[in-house]
Amino acid sequence: MSVDSFRFLVVAALADGQLDDAEKPVLLQAAAHFGLSRQQAGEVVREIMAGGPSLAKLPEDTAARGQVFEKMVEIVAADGSIDPREMVLFERLAPHFGLTPAQATETLSVVRELLDEKTRQQ
Repeated sequence: MSVDSFRFLVVAALADGQLDDAEKPVLLQAAAHFGLSRQQAGEVVREIMAGGPSLAKLPEDTAARGQVFEKMVEIVAADGSIDPREMVLFERLAPHFGLTPAQATETLSVVRELLDEKTRQQ
């Protein structure tokens, strides 16, 4: 994955207005998984937090695009909840991933239910 695609993950992590401690290691793991160094990942995060360009071109390959979406879901769920602002982001970006806004909302709703269930079991 390119630095451009990693920007989508950072935007997802920051959608609720902050980068939670629980999201940081997930972002770093995603960066490593996609071939970015810790330094490159940090530069992208700092750039976006400072108001720099946030979105870029997604991979052409459908499977690679699916990986980006999957990692975005993983990142927003890392803090144990899904904020309404994160839902809005996914609805807005859904068409770029070949999904309807309703499908993106449904995906996050399922994840939210799983998180709620996990919380109740603790």
